[in-house]
Amino acid sequence: MLPYQRRKKNWFPDILYYEASVNELKKYIKKSTEDEEIFENLIPSVKKTLQKLFPEIKEITIIENSNEEIKDTIKDESLKDLKVQMDKSLKNLKDQMDESLKNLKAQIDESLNNRLKTQIDEALKDPIDKFNKLIEFIEKKESE
Repeated sequence: MLPYQRRKKNWFPDILYYEASVNELKKYIKKSTEDEEIFENLIPSVKKTLQKLFPEIKEITIIENSNEEIKDTIKDESLKDLKVQMDKSLKNLKDQMDESLKNLKAQIDESLNNRLKTQIDEALKDPIDKFNKLIEFIEKKESE
C-alpha cells in the first residue's frame, strides 16, 4: 500500500468498532480461557495484562445463559403476578355473585310471602264473611 493510502483515516480509523452477540463472546472467551496455550504464544507484556484480567474474564464466562435466566425469572414473576391478579379477580367475582344471590333470594322470599299472604287472605275472606253473617243472624234470632 502506498503511504498516502495508509494515512487516510477514513480507510483505517484509530478505533475499530465491532458488533457481537454477548452469548457468542462468552462462548469464545470460555473456550479460550480453557485453552491456556493462548498465553504461551503472546508477547510478555500482553501476557501479563491478560493474566491479571484472567480471573475477571472467568467471572464473566461463569455467568452462562444470563439472558435465559433473566427471561425465566421474568416469566416466573409475571406468572406469579398474573396468578395473584386472577385470584383477586375471581375472589371479587365470587363475592359479587354471592351477594347478588343473597339479594335475589331475599327478593324471592319476600315476593312469595306477599303472594301467600294475599292468597290466604282472599281464600279466608269468603268463609269469614259467611261466619260473620251467620253470627249476626244467630244474634238476631236470640234477640227476638
